Amino acid sequence: MFEEVGIKTQTCVQRSKIARCQITCPDDITVNKDFAKKIIHHVDRGIVITDETVREDDKNYLISLGCEVYTFKWEDSTSQQRNHYLEILEDGTWACVNDPDEPYHDILIKDLRDIIRQTEEKGISMIFLNTHDIWLKSDGTEEESITDYYKPLIFKYRKGVHYTGQIHEILEGYPYRSTRADPK
Repeated sequence: MFEEVGIKTQTCVQRSKIARCQITCPDDITVNKDFAKKIIHHVDRGIVITDETVREDDKNYLISLGCEVYTFKWEDSTSQQRNHYLEILEDGTWACVNDPDEPYHDILIKDLRDIIRQTEEKGISMIFLNTHDIWLKSDGTEEESITDYYKPLIFKYRKGVHYTGQIHEILEGYPYRSTRADPK
């Protein structure tokens, strides 16, 4: 019947929305701007939460990259600052969270959409990333280590999920399956 009236049908796969979420302050703004430049073309939204001390020209630069910038008064709680970007997300959006001192590896950025698609196909809604610490020493050399600590930095947001406590990686209200991602 569709062909009779000239309508063609096709299978449409709905792509999950992905939002990069980060908080920043003046001390972290340079790192945040560099990371925003790398990741913005691999996500659907770039959300940056600033406090009132971030300069307008820095905010405008992030906006020029395509980021949404929101300013909230600092309440002496990293968890609360992170909750501000969760409040902005739509239910079902994949939140890709990082602090300015923990940018994603270039390979993760490039493969992000594919990783999320494969994770979602398995019925998993949260990805824990292994920390890979790099210290820049005063003599200019670097020291690296891969720990056995995993952080819940990529997850499918659901209304009611929020950060709590002094350790700002604790998510409350998250009843979904999760997986760990080991570094390549």
